[in-house]
Amino acid sequence: MALLIRSLGLLLPCLIALWCATRLRENAMRLQIAAAIGSTLWALGIWLLGPALLAHLAHAELHFVGGTLLGAPCDIALGFALLSVAPRFLPAFRVALHLLLTLSFAALVAYACSLAELVTFPISPTRSVFLLAMLTVLALVPAAIFVKSTLRGEKLRYRVFFQMASFGWISLVALPALALEHDPFAKLDFGAPRTLALLPATLLLGFASSAVHDFMTLGQGTPLPVDPPKRLVTAGLYHYLANPMQFFMSLAMMCIALAIRSPWLAAGTGTIVVFSIGIGRLEEWLSLRKRFGEEYASYRGRTRLWRPHWAASPPVATLRFNPESPIQSKFAGWLGRRAKLRLEPGKWELVENEISCTGISAVARALERIHFGWALCASLIRQLRW
Repeated sequence: MALLIRSLGLLLPCLIALWCATRLRENAMRLQIAAAIGSTLWALGIWLLGPALLAHLAHAELHFVGGTLLGAPCDIALGFALLSVAPRFLPAFRVALHLLLTLSFAALVAYACSLAELVTFPISPTRSVFLLAMLTVLALVPAAIFVKSTLRGEKLRYRVFFQMASFGWISLVALPALALEHDPFAKLDFGAPRTLALLPATLLLGFASSAVHDFMTLGQGTPLPVDPPKRLVTAGLYHYLANPMQFFMSLAMMCIALAIRSPWLAAGTGTIVVFSIGIGRLEEWLSLRKRFGEEYASYRGRTRLWRPHWAASPPVATLRFNPESPIQSKFAGWLGRRAKLRLEPGKWELVENEISCTGISAVARALERIHFGWALCASLIRQLRW
């Protein structure tokens, strides 16, 4: 009975998801795939993190037995994630019917699991079903907004933040938790000196976040390959490195693996890097060369993927400053001697490739043109403008 319930909890949502996949519109396939990936990962994160979240907020717990990750059943969590997202792509979708379907499935699985002794309830079954309904709403509503905005090409900032949250919980929460649960060598001890590696990991994540910010503001797109930027991004850290997001995320994951002493997490990160250098590199070259032509070929000719240049040769940008301001005049002169900048009088502004920025953003954009060290500092400064 227990095996049957766990099997149906995953099989039925998979069948529903496959049926919904046959209804996708061919003219919007790429955007629908982007919406499906981001929203499914979000819902999966909610269902895996749900028990721990409820324990903290509602002072209640759901104790699942067997096949768990972070206290949640992996198979049923994946089934809930698929069921929370897949019907959203049907042409005749209605939010109320979708919510009713998911809530009914949640209640059915909760009741069946309690009968099969897969779950022990320290609280009443009725309240447990109510808590599952709360998780369903939390998984469904943000994902529905993300799907709608992705298909319509709206709310770019929301889409980027949603993707960062969806992919961030996998790399920063789920994978380290999986290593701590199943890797015999992994151990988190905040008293050990190796946990200091979490400090540079935080800094490296800041650099990766800056690259995402450039994708959003300069490229008008997202980090997801099926929802890419509309313009080629060559500013910021991309002056010195063609792949800063994966580069700094990989270094951050290595630092996390060192902090929790997990060789398996380090090996998994290394495998992803090898794949990116090999197959991923070829796919990226073909895709971007097709979209941006000689502009991308010229950029890749002077920029490496995984080895940053210390000094780059970006196109000349224009920095306008107020000559009557002593501070702006001295600072502009200092920048002009160290970076490829054309100085002109006017309101404080930096213009590069027909894109202008003012205020603290102009300061950061000017500093990042000096060398790679200043670019790293400037990338953290630009985090103030998220």
